[in-house]
Amino acid sequence: MVNTLVIALDKLRTEEPNEDLKFRPSAKWPINTDKVRQALKNAGFTGKVVARCDVPNEYSAAIYRWAENLQGLPALVVYPETEEQISITVKFAVENKFTISIRCGGHNGAPMVSETILVDMRHSNAVKVDKETRQLTFGGGCNWGEVYEVANPAGLEAVGGGYWGVGVGGWSTGGGYSWLSGKYGMGCDNILAVRMCLADGSIVTASETENPDLFWSIRGGHGQLGIITEFTTQAYLNGGPALVGMLGYRPDQLSQVLDMLNDRFFPVRTAQESLVLGFVRPPPHYQPVVAIMPWIQGDDAYIAKIKSIFTDTVKPMVDRTYIAHDQVQVAHGADGMFAVPGAKRKVDGLTTIGDLWPEMALEAWQKWEEYTSNVPDCRGSVVLFECHSRDKMASKPSDATAWGARDPHYYAVCTGTSMTTATDQYAEAFALETAELIGAHHLAKAGKPARQWGLGRMNPDTQEFTYSYATNRDRLKQLKEEYDPLGVFQSPLGQQTHTTLLAKSGKRD
Repeated sequence: MVNTLVIALDKLRTEEPNEDLKFRPSAKWPINTDKVRQALKNAGFTGKVVARCDVPNEYSAAIYRWAENLQGLPALVVYPETEEQISITVKFAVENKFTISIRCGGHNGAPMVSETILVDMRHSNAVKVDKETRQLTFGGGCNWGEVYEVANPAGLEAVGGGYWGVGVGGWSTGGGYSWLSGKYGMGCDNILAVRMCLADGSIVTASETENPDLFWSIRGGHGQLGIITEFTTQAYLNGGPALVGMLGYRPDQLSQVLDMLNDRFFPVRTAQESLVLGFVRPPPHYQPVVAIMPWIQGDDAYIAKIKSIFTDTVKPMVDRTYIAHDQVQVAHGADGMFAVPGAKRKVDGLTTIGDLWPEMALEAWQKWEEYTSNVPDCRGSVVLFECHSRDKMASKPSDATAWGARDPHYYAVCTGTSMTTATDQYAEAFALETAELIGAHHLAKAGKPARQWGLGRMNPDTQEFTYSYATNRDRLKQLKEEYDPLGVFQSPLGQQTHTTLLAKSGKRD
């Protein structure tokens, strides 16, 4: 692949931002969104509806996602309060040639075109605990903080997201890496059943015994066959307090840190501990930092013993670790980072890796450090290596669920951020090229390709998006044709767009 990032950086140093890169709303608006809203109300929808024609502040708040470049311009944003209201919305979309996009936590998601109805799931947020079976049942609109706040006082912990604001829907159906994955596997492995609304408006249950094809698909294939209204998952007895936070090292200590991890930590690591190795520029000074974000669960003596691996031979310049007594405290550990004003546009390049090879990490650091130094607008960009204990995540066959990444692996996240549309192209080039660089090391070491995927690619000319994902694509495509033949639900596989919906169902009157 041509190193487009190098070319782009050279252009950035010598040219003013290209006018074509500035954001402009869609030049054409082929539908009267106020009439569409009224038609949806006439069909029986009684919840709140925000239309594209509403005052800008109200509409902007309704389409909000953490990454502005993933927002798009949906025709309507609807807030159903019941499964019946979700069903009415889906039937209306099918009958009137609209696609459906779903928002739960709003951290990621498919960009939306003008003929999309965005279903905001925030009212589906009830959480129930069954202490006897240690099962949790929660609405498809919950964030993980809402789940932990109910589960933890009941003495239970859930295999869930590391940050409280992450939505349960996209995280769970997208695989789901967790601090508890070393103990209990991927998040999708702990789903016992779901209730979901299909393209015909019917509400069904999917589990190992009911609609098993649907159940297979939602465990790693995202919610592309319907809207999940409710999850039932397995929970576990609270494992006790955990050391979390951050240890920060100087750039010149990176080689020592990598040796320490490979020679001392990984050989003794159990399912009780995990870490994320990150390349970050924390505010307010934005100097490059090698960060270790640990998770060590156990009593005081055990925590101190494992932590000493990170501190006795390679001395961190910053120690911001602390003891979290439950998942609620763990999940709020990144509140400060998310509260700092910063980059609100991002592109993710994601890849699995067989190991944390020093030469791979050093090369990724070099690329990241050069990029974030030369493009201050993008200094929020990060490279993260999630290094959970691998055996439990790899314990299922690759075709047991739609999540097909079952070789023992770690998980690398290359996120390119930008403050303005003028530097979006550099952020995307950084994210994808860094993921490819890491993937190339995996191929050389492991002898087979890594599983790589990207999030949120939209073609500005066609307003269509494409995805690739670490899934069993062929079977998912077959199920997509069976359960959503018109492509109403936005799909991570890229075969569903509004253009294909109209081609299959006919032009809108």
